[in-house]
Amino acid sequence: MRKLFTILVILLLTTQADLYAKKVKQLTPDITWELHKDGTLVISGKGEMPLYERDKYPWVKKANKITSVVIGEGITKINRYSFSNYSYKKNYSNKKSYQISSVTLPSTLRTIDDYAFTFTRIKNLKIPHGVETIGKLAFKWCQITSLELPSSVKHIGLEAFYDNNLTNVNLPYGINWIGPSAFANNKIASLKLPSSLTKISSGTFSNNNLSTVTIPKSVTIIGASAFSNNKITTLTIPEHVGIIDTKAFYQNNISTLTIPKTVTQIGNNAFEGNKIKTLSVSSKEIGERAFKSNPINDLHLGKEVRKIGEGAFVYNSIYNLNIPNSVTSIGKDAFIIDYQKNYTRRGTVWWKAEYYKNSISNLPSYINEDNCEKIGISRTAYREYDPTAEDCYDKGHKYYDKKDYATALKYFLKGTTVRDPSSYGYKGTCYLYAGWCYG
Repeated sequence: MRKLFTILVILLLTTQADLYAKKVKQLTPDITWELHKDGTLVISGKGEMPLYERDKYPWVKKANKITSVVIGEGITKINRYSFSNYSYKKNYSNKKSYQISSVTLPSTLRTIDDYAFTFTRIKNLKIPHGVETIGKLAFKWCQITSLELPSSVKHIGLEAFYDNNLTNVNLPYGINWIGPSAFANNKIASLKLPSSLTKISSGTFSNNNLSTVTIPKSVTIIGASAFSNNKITTLTIPEHVGIIDTKAFYQNNISTLTIPKTVTQIGNNAFEGNKIKTLSVSSKEIGERAFKSNPINDLHLGKEVRKIGEGAFVYNSIYNLNIPNSVTSIGKDAFIIDYQKNYTRRGTVWWKAEYYKNSISNLPSYINEDNCEKIGISRTAYREYDPTAEDCYDKGHKYYDKKDYATALKYFLKGTTVRDPSSYGYKGTCYLYAGWCYG
């Protein structure tokens, strides 16, 4: 009887062992995986998870049953595409699509590789201390609302947390690289940047809800579109920043801006579409449309400025323009400087009555009446700046009064860029151009 009982026990244990062997599967000699009935995928063992081609991981066939992932202690690296829905572009109804909404990570983990959890439904994410690298697109297009990052993190890859639901981000000291667009397309209203950063990459925090941002003194470069399309109202660029790249602060609400003399280059459209009224800038190069569409009325250009790009200050309200002699290049329509004019009518001719003065206090010597319009300064404004400039309007009317309409028209034509294709003869055309002359 005892012998029979012993045999039954051995058979039972063997059967349970066989069932367990079928449930727990080997990834490597040191790593196993197991999918529980509740949808939890457990990775156990020691060392780096093996690398497979995308959609070739052994649990992919059961992806739509996986709702959570637990990485056990001892695992040091989650390899690329391990739990990624990258192939299905948020199509969670796809039979091969992961349904992952939570992930538990071990203290032994050091690397989360590229695309590791892309397009999953993770909402709350805690990265354990010890993790140093978060790869590109690692958590892109998830649903993360809460993120905890440890001080051990050094590298955050391109678009790592792109398009989630983050409202605040605390980046601890120690991070020295944040890739392009890493936190773009979130809802971040509160942000803390570490003093271990030396560069803010392109698009890193674009399309968020930031109203304030403090840039550390360690930063030397602010990349293209780094903070574009936010709600920043007050901005102080710290000393040591040398480059503010294209569209860095495009379309914000900046009304107060401080730019130090260390900034040598301001990129195209860098501050376009803000609410800046007073501006002092000494950057060697001011890019195309750098301050387009601001209500700037008080502009101070430092003697360090050398180049002003096309449309740099177009659509502003600059009243008193002072371009230092250090400026050697001014792009087309860099400024729109003109006088508002009032006219009185005498017969069929509009006669100038008055116009506002003092729009320009200084221009480089190479700017003259013939080329001023190319940079957006009207002939009217230039003539008030340079009293020696030929007064086409007054001379035109002088000859008009003498009934020398041909000579009058010559001056009227020189004094305006307006052209009318109609021909009414010299006298008739003078009627038209007299009102347009002077700018």
